[in-house]
Amino acid sequence: MDSALAGEERVFGIEALAVDPLFVRLAGGVVPSIDSVYRDLCRFDEDALETLHSMVVDHGLALIARRKHRFVHIDVDTTVEPLFGMQEGALPGPNPRYHGRPSYHPILARIAEADAIVGAKLRPGDTSCGEADVPFVEECIDRARAAAPSAVIYVVPHLASWRTPWLRRALILVPGRLARSGRGTTLHVPERSQLARWLN
Repeated sequence: MDSALAGEERVFGIEALAVDPLFVRLAGGVVPSIDSVYRDLCRFDEDALETLHSMVVDHGLALIARRKHRFVHIDVDTTVEPLFGMQEGALPGPNPRYHGRPSYHPILARIAEADAIVGAKLRPGDTSCGEADVPFVEECIDRARAAAPSAVIYVVPHLASWRTPWLRRALILVPGRLARSGRGTTLHVPERSQLARWLN
């Protein structure tokens, strides 16, 4: 946790931080070895990961419940995490930077108003966004609705990575049109669409 706060995202970065006297002092005087960190990470089985996920989601939803928002925007986005090893579940897939390298393709949902995570799912690198993600999005909507029952909920998918037919058929349920421009991708939906009725 301390290394993440110091801006280090990889386990191997602990070696560099261990020689920094200020970091060692702030960490309590002792920085664990890489082997100790890996042993701790190996303790996270499926149940422990689910518990951690629930804890993070509950914390974010508590922020939403306290603030009484009129509108809640759920940003659904994916990212590619390239890997440089033989990690479990890593598969080659669309990777804009490291072509052909095994990676993970996690999907995240966060509430923009509180910058709170309401859902996260680790997926293999060959996974794309589509119909298989509908239950994940619906679960995130249900969580947000439980935390803010009077708020209008908007789902904002990362349009560059979501296939148009899936958007039309499974999520939006109305004729929609994706327009690409120099600034990005925009979804054009009729003003009085099924989307508002489906989300409320």
